[in-house]
Amino acid sequence: MTATSSDDSSLNSQRSAGTSARLDRRSSAPPLDTSGIPAIVTNELNLWYGSFQALKNVTTTIKRGHITSLIGPSGCGKTTLLRCFNRVNERYGYVTTNGEIRVLGKNIYDTDIALPELRKSVGMVFQRPNPLPVSEMDRTIDSSSTRAASVSSPPSGMASTAF
Repeated sequence: MTATSSDDSSLNSQRSAGTSARLDRRSSAPPLDTSGIPAIVTNELNLWYGSFQALKNVTTTIKRGHITSLIGPSGCGKTTLLRCFNRVNERYGYVTTNGEIRVLGKNIYDTDIALPELRKSVGMVFQRPNPLPVSEMDRTIDSSSTRAASVSSPPSGMASTAF
């Protein structure tokens, strides 16, 4: 069990309030206390890829400080929903979205939302690795195999020992 002092909880409250203030680029008011507000709320969220509707009337509340899982079969919209939270789907011209998404109480579709700030606050970890370009991998492998070759052969006159 962990004891939390009132100073710790006020510090956590200030941290979360700072996140909310960063979402609004025009905000000159002091940060709001967001401690009682859910982390993410969607209301009647719909998304189409062209004519295909990938999300249909998604309404959910994700509580702050709770670990939340999205579980379902491949292709059911889990990643699409996650991409909605930081508006990364908008990079594609054929995507249409309607409904409401609130992050820490702020509607992410409001005109005063700065996308770079939103994306800093709502990060993504993609399921597929993003490896180095092949030419960079080749150089890395070549340099490490050259180093390995020079280390593996002992200088002349010295015996090699294997452990």
